[in-house]
Amino acid sequence: MNGILDEIKQKTNIDFAGDVELRISLALHIAPLLVRLRNRMQLKNNLVKDIQVNYPLAYDVALIAAAYISQKIHVSLDEDEVGYLAVHFSLALSKKEKKINPKKVLIICSARRGDYLMMQHMFMQEFSEMISKLDIKNAIELPECDLSQYDCIFTTFLNHPFIPKKALRINFFIDEKDKVRIDHALKGNDESSQLLKYFQEDYFMGVIHAKNKKEVIRQMCQYASQLSQFNDDLYESCLRREFLGSTAYGHCIALPHPDSLISQKTFVMTAILDKSIEWSHQKVQLIFLICVEKGNQKDLRVLFEHIAKLMLNDNYIQTIIEQKSYQALTDILGKILKDKLLNVNN
Repeated sequence: MNGILDEIKQKTNIDFAGDVELRISLALHIAPLLVRLRNRMQLKNNLVKDIQVNYPLAYDVALIAAAYISQKIHVSLDEDEVGYLAVHFSLALSKKEKKINPKKVLIICSARRGDYLMMQHMFMQEFSEMISKLDIKNAIELPECDLSQYDCIFTTFLNHPFIPKKALRINFFIDEKDKVRIDHALKGNDESSQLLKYFQEDYFMGVIHAKNKKEVIRQMCQYASQLSQFNDDLYESCLRREFLGSTAYGHCIALPHPDSLISQKTFVMTAILDKSIEWSHQKVQLIFLICVEKGNQKDLRVLFEHIAKLMLNDNYIQTIIEQKSYQALTDILGKILKDKLLNVNN
């Protein structure tokens, strides 16, 4: 078990070592799996395509586990069995996403110091588990305050030159709408809003021509190598990942990426084929080459989460393919972010 989790951490920087529930569930799953593999019997999984589309990162992690198991017993797992493994990792990843790192919070308030206690009480009553430090200050104190030490800044008023632009306006007596916005800020959902910076126009290749997936990957890797440095040969690393299992999960999309985090920065190359091609028994026309900064599992999770939402909407995919423009891509990504925000607020 340790070997599987170590391999996953080395490849993705995702650390499952402390997840006791995952270790137990994997142990209970792998014991009969090994018996089946040694007897050349593998289970069918009618939901594997849905798992690939809905939980691409979990499936990717499961492929690493499957490769480790195959290396040890010299029997390859088919995608149906990998899908069953992915369910365990999906649950573990979900727990990681919901885990909140307590934030340092500053509230800028125009009330008297005697009223600060009331504000502090309201905040800690609602959000104590999300806050590691809470300070309340008047605007005139801000020049002497190091604002960079705070993760979140809230203010009961905005018409003052010392109030920073990133401060979020709330009422002194916080209402239900305030609670939703505060919760959103403390949970760090703003990481999703950084999504568009990974899809800059420099990374948009537009329309390309290729006869097969190797040609696509080669062209995109050559382009990517002009924009970033890699700790390993990007093309060869992507081919190794493709050997573990296809990165085409249906819906005309493929997500080639290195078999480990080797990039000096996080970005996504986008290419649209002039004609769809066969990619491991799937029709593909829209390709995202995902390059994640070495050691940065947060970017890996955010990118897979949002691209999964794109794969679940065929209208979004067809719009990008038909319009073949960077503007169409960013418009669709903006809609995905807006949909997520609406879901949070509801």
